[in-house]
Amino acid sequence: MTANQTPENPTTPDKPRRKVPRTRLGRIVHRALWCASWLAALALVPLCAAWLFAGAGFEVDLAANLTAQSALAALLLALWWLVRRRWARLGVAAACAALAMAGVVAAPRAARAGAPADTARIVRVLTMNAYAWNRDPAGLMALLDTTDADVVTILEPPTELLQGMRASASLQAKYPYRQLPEHAEAGARIMLSRWPVERLRRREVPGEPNEPDWRYHGRSWRVDGPAPFVLSMIHPESPRNRLRWKQGNEDIEMIDHAMANMVEPLGLPVVVAGDFNATPTGWRSRQITRTTGLRRAKPWSAPVGTWPAWSFWPARIAIDDVMVSEGVRVIRWKTQTPPPDGKRGVLNSDHIPVRIDLLIPQ
Repeated sequence: MTANQTPENPTTPDKPRRKVPRTRLGRIVHRALWCASWLAALALVPLCAAWLFAGAGFEVDLAANLTAQSALAALLLALWWLVRRRWARLGVAAACAALAMAGVVAAPRAARAGAPADTARIVRVLTMNAYAWNRDPAGLMALLDTTDADVVTILEPPTELLQGMRASASLQAKYPYRQLPEHAEAGARIMLSRWPVERLRRREVPGEPNEPDWRYHGRSWRVDGPAPFVLSMIHPESPRNRLRWKQGNEDIEMIDHAMANMVEPLGLPVVVAGDFNATPTGWRSRQITRTTGLRRAKPWSAPVGTWPAWSFWPARIAIDDVMVSEGVRVIRWKTQTPPPDGKRGVLNSDHIPVRIDLLIPQ
């Protein structure tokens, strides 16, 4: 009879048992690790489900913006517990990973399209947050000189970048139509276009006593390219605390007013570019889709982000993007090469520029 056989059934081995430390300290450490393991499993539940309740509050929305990262964490923990044969925790992690991935995939996205034979309907958009405290914008100027984008939107440009753009004759010839006022200072909203543009002005909106002033701070233009469309750019308040989260959400509400009163009467396709300060799974992005029908261009299958530039995904999140109206399709979405010395936003922008190729409907 071997050591793994029982007297009652000498051919059946005993069920292996987990080793329990014999010392008191070992048992305490073992119990602490067991508790920590279960706490990690249970913590996945609110993190992976946050996208379902993103509008409930500031903290919930922060978690909702990190749904893709939560899905990755749940998947890694599920693999670890699979190896360790911790079946209950594996079940929790696997369910949470599936829930988070459902949120990533279900986030409203623009339809995709291949490159058409009629290239006249392709619009190449470059959007960037240039970081107003950037003191060495040479990398961004080089990107503007080399890009083949048809329209460019720039948020938070530093003074040095504005001066370089005004002084560049080649940039003026490349983008003869522009929103680049002589008096513009750091932080202004800049637009460059190869095609003629017409600025759309804010129109009166009936107000209510308890309704905030219609302070839409975005910019909108009619772009008369081969396939005319409306280009808008926005930059909602960064959700760094509860107050700024609320203010940014009010900015999002104003987008609905702007679309209804400035843009929709034109009956043209719409492209909204900017720093949304929200990922596709965040409340702001979903709310824009609910109220305006606009959808994010970033594909769900691309594990890349745009901020902070000095980091990498999953520690970099996708907040710079474009949103498009129904009928506009995405041919390509790609981050641009980070400018040289773009570390921690000190020597260059802390955002990665994004280039999006769109197919405008006829």
